[in-house]
Amino acid sequence: MNTKYRMESFALYDYQGVERHLEKMEARGWRLERTGTFWKYQRVEPRQVHYAATYVPEASDFNPVPTRGQEELRELCAAAGWEKVGDWFQMQIFRSEQSDPYPLETEDAVRLAVLRRAGRKNFVPSGILLMALALLMMVMQISTLLGDPVTILSQTSRMLPILLWLLVFLSVAGNLLDYALWLRRSERSVAQGGPCVPGGGYRRLSQVTRGLFAVLTVGYAVAFVTEGETRMLPFILAYLAGFALLALLVRGTKQGLKRRGVGKRTNMALTLSADVLGAVVLVGGFTFLIFWGVTQQGWFRSEPADVYKTENFTFELYRDALPLTVEDLTGRTGEHYSYERTEHSSPLLGYLEGRQWHAPDGSDALELEYEVVTVKASFLYDWCLSTYLRQYTEDTEIWIREYRPEDPAPWGAQAAYRLWRDGEAYNRWLLCWEDRIVELDADWALTEQQQEIAAEKLTDSMKTIK
Repeated sequence: MNTKYRMESFALYDYQGVERHLEKMEARGWRLERTGTFWKYQRVEPRQVHYAATYVPEASDFNPVPTRGQEELRELCAAAGWEKVGDWFQMQIFRSEQSDPYPLETEDAVRLAVLRRAGRKNFVPSGILLMALALLMMVMQISTLLGDPVTILSQTSRMLPILLWLLVFLSVAGNLLDYALWLRRSERSVAQGGPCVPGGGYRRLSQVTRGLFAVLTVGYAVAFVTEGETRMLPFILAYLAGFALLALLVRGTKQGLKRRGVGKRTNMALTLSADVLGAVVLVGGFTFLIFWGVTQQGWFRSEPADVYKTENFTFELYRDALPLTVEDLTGRTGEHYSYERTEHSSPLLGYLEGRQWHAPDGSDALELEYEVVTVKASFLYDWCLSTYLRQYTEDTEIWIREYRPEDPAPWGAQAAYRLWRDGEAYNRWLLCWEDRIVELDADWALTEQQQEIAAEKLTDSMKTIK
């Protein structure tokens, strides 16, 4: 293989790091051919050469042709034995095979002023924008977590995005902080007649965050598949492919306009428009597709075991295995029952939801629904319990509902609560054991014997999701 592509993690201000890196690469037999999202290297005979990087303030990746400043710099450097090999935003990269080339004299005060200006135009605004986006996504994720901790904390695939966005935020914030510290130290050095100080702290941070990001991404993919979301996988892959196509569209727009000689400002405006329009079409299109598929085509729903039809409606009936049924409690059976089970688990919580409902066929069949939570991380127990206890406290416009304590002895529980609505007992209970919480909703008032049966079967069910 004679060509190599690398995603380099250099910051624009680290010209010394770029110079050292390119010299080491060519000593290993790889010469820089092109910069960009991926830096392209060509295989060559290994040799010791010199690289130098300097800056042109008006240079831009959107310029259709090199600016006058770039051309003048290239000519001056060529006369001194330096060959231009590429540019990266305002950075201009030169190479020399001379053993002792004439140095590219650049006043460090001028270099520092250019880098400060480049930072204000490119590095800092984009970093702040990405931090704001990461912060917004974290706030949205945390808001969802605070509203429904049981659902989020019982699914690893729902927890990891919070960590991913936190990692993005910390990574960008660390890079901006490193730039600010480098700028401050360099200003002091230049003021005393010295050079800009070496950069490089951000590269160690980048290596750590890249490793963590890879681990979290793999963990998210594994959790996504193992938690039974494989039916969504083709759509996720198609979505990612759409973003890859969008990136190619934006890059193609920019490069095509450059070849046609379109000016920098017009190119930037049209490329940004293509980016925004493409993103709207991509996100909007996929959102509509998923909504249409779920609501109109029944995507992602399991195949029902049976179907019950009335004159106006069709009911899909399922036969999932439930730990507790109406039959267990009453002995009564119904012809058109549907048994539905939802189950997931994470290192923090286990969750099982069982629902037994009856299609409306004119019978008086009883129905049953429950949620069973196993708290594996004990410090989460009080939070999960308070979430259940407080779920009706703000719903007071129509009626007043609240959980009130009652005798836990019939359930064999450590604590028990019953839901009351407008002063009347409701057939919904919240039951607490050492490491589990059960919310049980029945169509009828359970007897003490039925309470004992329900507690035994539901607590045994948690052994399957630990």
